[in-house]
This record gives sequence, structure tokens and C-alpha cells, in this order.
Amino acid sequence: MWASLRPAITRLEQVVPTEIGTSGRFERDEHGVAFRCRVERGPLELTTRHDTLFVRAKVSYWLSARGDGFAQAECGSERAPLIAWFGSMILIGWSDDWRLDSRAVQLPITHDRKCKPKPPGIDFTEIMTDRIAERMARPLADAIPKTLTEEVPLQPRVAAVWETFRDPVELGRGRDLWLDYRPRRMLAGPLTMSGDSLRVDLAVEMRPRLVASRPSSGRDSLADPRVRVLGDPLQVAFDCTVTLDSLARRIRERCEEAHGEKPAPVRVSAVLVRGGGDRLAVSIETIGRLSGRVHLVGQVRYDDRTHAFSVGGLDYSSETRAALRGQPPEVLEALQGIRDRAEAALDLDLSSQVVAAASPIGRAVNRALSPQISIAGGMNQRRLLGIVVTDRAVVARLVAAGRTWLDLR
Repeated sequence: MWASLRPAITRLEQVVPTEIGTSGRFERDEHGVAFRCRVERGPLELTTRHDTLFVRAKVSYWLSARGDGFAQAECGSERAPLIAWFGSMILIGWSDDWRLDSRAVQLPITHDRKCKPKPPGIDFTEIMTDRIAERMARPLADAIPKTLTEEVPLQPRVAAVWETFRDPVELGRGRDLWLDYRPRRMLAGPLTMSGDSLRVDLAVEMRPRLVASRPSSGRDSLADPRVRVLGDPLQVAFDCTVTLDSLARRIRERCEEAHGEKPAPVRVSAVLVRGGGDRLAVSIETIGRLSGRVHLVGQVRYDDRTHAFSVGGLDYSSETRAALRGQPPEVLEALQGIRDRAEAALDLDLSSQVVAAASPIGRAVNRALSPQISIAGGMNQRRLLGIVVTDRAVVARLVAAGRTWLDLR
């Protein structure tokens, strides 16, 4: 049978505030710097994978600070706020009384970029992380177990299945013949999820028999389930980094390879890659029939299933397009070829890098702790927490998660 998780998400929306801040007032931190801020939460987003549920939300915030010796400094604004993400990873399973049991673990709070204005040189990102954790992330994680139990009521539905088989069934009118199921126990498979629904697999062990007269209804009560929620998963965040200089070098080398094939009316002499947030900008110095600089822009993408990095929608900026009006067709065709080669150069398979980064984590949870005790487990879950473009690199923040156990000899 299936059960919807949407009522639980609706209730969690009411638990987690949609806005926090200083109400327009300046507050002083431990450094004596006065600041004010405002944080707005977007809707809770639900994703599922096997027996794991992820609930995340995007927050937009701005902050301004002032103090002795420096003018008012700001990070973000109402029109261009900074972006952060918070959420929880939830394992689900059965409780002892056929209700939904769960374990919620807070995911690391991630920011698109830091808030560290100079002056005063204070990293306000940590202050904002603490506020988001205290007033949004922690209330969400604390409310999840009770909310799932109450808003996804499995026990009444399981009991209804059990009661159905406790009552005998008459086989046809005019015939004093009954099917007595005689249920003995109920078995439950592990809970799994798809979309915003929970799949419940049940099996009833019975010893059916045919009887000539109506038997009394079975009196066996519903036994405890045979499955349990395991303990909290171990999760370790790690980064996969691709420097902007290496991306520029890939583009330049790809274009140089093409130039070696045949003379081109427009050639590439230098490449500079910059970025911010989730956007990437490629500035290309050209020589030949077009001497100058053109700019490509696109959005960074990362597939956390295949660990493929790419830049979507890579194309010339509106300013570059305006400047290229009136150029001859062969120049425009050459520029299109440069764009295609840049896009191909920005397609990267990071799977080996992810494995290399996660392998030490796996080895750390598979080793002897002492002559009598060893730890074993698998960190085979990989999930993207966020991807950020800094002034030097593209950083994919991932989390490796899994279960571990101790072996005592």
C-alpha cells in the first residue's frame, strides 16, 4: 500500500518560520560590531531515495553592519540577497507498535558565498549559519519524527488489514461453507519511498481452512513488527574542487587543437574564466579578422548521480552579441565554433575525483580500532549539498553517508 508524505510536509511548513532576523534593529555581536539582518525561507523541498528522505529549503538573506572605525558594510540586499541552504536527512522504518519511526539528521548549512566585508573583516557567514541553524534547521529536524508519526498514520491501516483476515468469509449463498484465514502474524518489508509517497509492503502468514459452519473470529492480536530503524547514519561532508584556471586551460587547449587542423579567420590567444554564485563567465581574447575580447556566460550544473560537471546555456553575452552585429558570416561561424569547443571543454567527468575524495572516508570506517574491536561499514551514499563558484574555483560540496557497526571479538 502507499501513504502520502505531503500532509507531513504541509505541517512542517507551519513549524519552520518563513522569516527571521533582527526586525530592522541593530544588534551587537561579541566583537562589539552592530549588525542587522533578514532571512527569508523558501518552500520545503522533498526528495526521496530508497529508505532515505531529504527535506531542504533555500533561504535568501542580507546583512548590514556598522561599528567604530568603519563605515556601514553590507552583504547582499533585498534585491540581490545572498543564498544558503539548510535541511535534514531522514531515515524511516517501523516502530514497535506499527507506527512510522524516523531519525532526522541535520545537513550542513551551505552558502553560495561568504559574507566577510572589509572592514570589519568579520566572517558574518558563521553568525548567519548559527541563526539559521537555531531558528530554522534545528526546529525542522526536531519536529520531523513526531510529525511523520502523526501525519502518516500507518498503524490504523495495518490494523485494518489484520482485522480483515480475522473475519471468516462465507463462500456463496445457500452453502454453509466458510473460509477461515486463521492469520498467525504480520510481516513487514523495509519502507521505501517514491516521489512524495511511502510504499508499505506487508505479508500475512496464515493457515487457511474450509469449515462447514461459521467459525468465531480470530482472537490473535496484531504482533509487533519484525523490522526496525537502524541508528543514525554516519555522514561526512567533502569537497570536489575544479579551479577556474584549469577550466581556462582546457578551453585554450581545445581551441588550439582546432586551430592546428586548418587556418581559421578568428583564433584564440587567451582565456580567462570567472564566476560567482552558480554562474560562469568565459572571457576570450581573439586575434585574426576579429581582434578583441568576447564573453560567454552560462550556469554551472552538476549531476550527483553520474558526477558530471557541465555549464548549461553557455552562449555569448548580450553585450558581445550587440558588438558582433554586422560581422561577416565567416567570422560569426568561427565564433560559433569557439563557443562549441568551450562548451565541450567544460564537460567534465568528476567521478574519479569523487571516488578519490571519498575513498579515505571509506577506509576510515573499515579498520581495526584495537586488537579486540574493529569498525566496518559502507559509505556508499553520495549526495550533492550544493555547488558554488568562488573567485578561484568551482566547488561541489557533497556528503558521504552510510552505516557502520562494531565487531567485538
